[in-house]
This record gives sequence, structure tokens and C-alpha cells, in this order.
Amino acid sequence: MVILSGEDITEYQGKFSLLILQDINYIAQWIGITTSYSRGYWIQVGYNKGFDTNYKLKFYVEKKDKNGHSIIWVSSATPSAGTTYTYIIIGGTFDNGNGWKVIIRHGVNEIYSTIVYTDPYTSEDLQAFSETTSDTICIDGTHFSSLSYYTGRSFPLWDQHEAHVDEPYRIQEVSDYEFIAWGGGS
Repeated sequence: MVILSGEDITEYQGKFSLLILQDINYIAQWIGITTSYSRGYWIQVGYNKGFDTNYKLKFYVEKKDKNGHSIIWVSSATPSAGTTYTYIIIGGTFDNGNGWKVIIRHGVNEIYSTIVYTDPYTSEDLQAFSETTSDTICIDGTHFSSLSYYTGRSFPLWDQHEAHVDEPYRIQEVSDYEFIAWGGGS
């Protein structure tokens, strides 16, 4: 498991390339916002390949908040290994109140967007994550870049982070807003 976490930042944008999956176990790579550490609440967007996707790559948007857990499997677009996607989560006021606009882009093309409401609507932390259930899963090729947050006017790059890596995975911290991860497999 590889985590890159920003501290005390609000909205978030990140880009990364999908790796070529070499195993059929559970793997997810995502960006997310922690809305409450004490309650374990969050919102995230990324891709998954595992038992719940029939071992096919699928984009998803997921949240856990006061109202429970929910996941949206994106059926209108399918991720391709080796392709770079941009994931964006922007907080704001929408028709039903405060929520998060979640966007998936390929290049300049928006391939999916939705509004997700969370209770609470807060931002305690940001994360960029490569998550696996087994160290037999190879994550070679993982590359998160342009990790940034939304100020209401622009997307400045992360200027701080805290990295966490579990064996047998490795991470190269290119900067506060970019990292490359690899390892696993057998």
C-alpha cells in the first residue's frame, strides 16, 4: 500500500497513469478527501480492479459519511492500462447544498462528472493512494503527478505531504505533488 497525504488542504486535483495489472486480486488507485478522521468519513474517485468489478478495470466514485457508504460504478467510460487520467474533486454550493463536484478527464475531455453530497461537508486531509489487498499485486508504473488543491480561484500544487509505504512496495517522491510507486508481485 502506498499513500501520499497532503495536510489541511481543501479541494483537490490529481493526475496519474494506470498501470498494467498483472494479477487478478483487488487493486484501487484513487485520490480522495478525508471529511472526518474521527468518524472515518471520506470521498474518493479513481479506478478499481477486483472481485466487485469482475476483475475488469472500472472507474468509481465512493463516499462514506453520516448517511452510510455508497459507490458509483462509472459505466459510461472504461479506464485503459497505461493511460493518464485526471481526477478532480471540487467543493462548492450546488442545487441541494454543499457538495463535491467529481470529474474524470482524459486529456482535456471530460469523460464523467457528478455531484456528491457528504455530511459532514468538510475537508480535513487529501490523499493520493495505491491500495492493494496482497503484496503479490505488482504496482509498477504507478505515477501520481500534478497533485493540487482548489483555492476557489486556482489549483496550486501541493507544497507539503506525508508518505507511507508498506513492504514490498517502493516510492520515489519526485516532489510534494508527484510520486512514482512500484513493487509487489511474485
